[in-house]
Amino acid sequence: MKRAVILLSILSFACSGVKGINTANPDASPEVKKLLTYLARLPERQDNRVISGQHAGALNRVPEIYDELVAGLHKETGKWVGLISVDYGQWWQAEEPDRALLNRTLLDYWNSGGLVSVSYHVKNPWTGGHSWEELPANLEELITPGTGVNKVWMAELDRVAEALAELRDNGVVVLWRPFHEMTGDWFWWCTKAHPGNPEPFKKMWIHMFDYFTKTKKLDNLLWVYSASNRRDPPPDYCYPGDSYVDIVGQDIYSDSAEVSGYENLLALGKPFCLSEFGKTIKNKDRPFDYLVLIEKIKHKYPDTIYWLSWDGPYSIARNLNAEALLNDPWVITRDELDWK
Repeated sequence: MKRAVILLSILSFACSGVKGINTANPDASPEVKKLLTYLARLPERQDNRVISGQHAGALNRVPEIYDELVAGLHKETGKWVGLISVDYGQWWQAEEPDRALLNRTLLDYWNSGGLVSVSYHVKNPWTGGHSWEELPANLEELITPGTGVNKVWMAELDRVAEALAELRDNGVVVLWRPFHEMTGDWFWWCTKAHPGNPEPFKKMWIHMFDYFTKTKKLDNLLWVYSASNRRDPPPDYCYPGDSYVDIVGQDIYSDSAEVSGYENLLALGKPFCLSEFGKTIKNKDRPFDYLVLIEKIKHKYPDTIYWLSWDGPYSIARNLNAEALLNDPWVITRDELDWK
């Protein structure tokens, strides 16, 4: 009987689509490698297999948002989400992010047993404006040494690397999610900057990866490739390659929790997540039943390893059935994370 169970477990893992549990950065820390192995094997389980996540905002509003959407959710349900995230970008404001402030929130959550992720709505390096600023962006110029915009870009990467290094030096593994929704057309790094040609985006991703891993020695990162929920181009259109990505995902805003590119991304052989989730944006003022999400994961997207609810009206705390969601047998909360 025991042998049969082991055999079934091996078969389940072989069928999950994960090619091999190797970090993109070969010099990743032992903790990074251990966490990736844990994440990749979650789909083998009968229950406790999908990590709950909540975004806690950006800039100096993080403590306030955290108090409502993370600590407030715990007060309401008795449960802490397994994963929280913050944003290292400047969002809409012109002010420079206080990443040391953001790191305090991440450090506290990590030291309490949770997982942490960092998104990056990086400002437009040509103008200094916000991420949504309309401008045809020459992504190859961005990474070409000697260009004016490259000097600006490298200074920005240095500032971000310094913040990530603080987390590294405190033993924190970061799910690092740069350049998200690249298959959309709303950020300066999206496909509108290189219509019909994904190579400039791939080169930009690889440039950051090499700089952070080889030069800055940021061996505490798991790299998350996070596409938009569009069918055209498909979500793997800008995929930079297995050597530069640890986890793949899609950002989904849908009342029915439909994922357009699940099979497409799963075929890449990396663990799959819902890297950003919320109800349909046009219905943001209507209550959303979060049991819809977990039921859809169970029946249509069972290899999902975590979801990350966005903040504000999309958050778990501001919608329906939060307690039932976090107590669902499939859902992992902070007290149930056993990767260590």
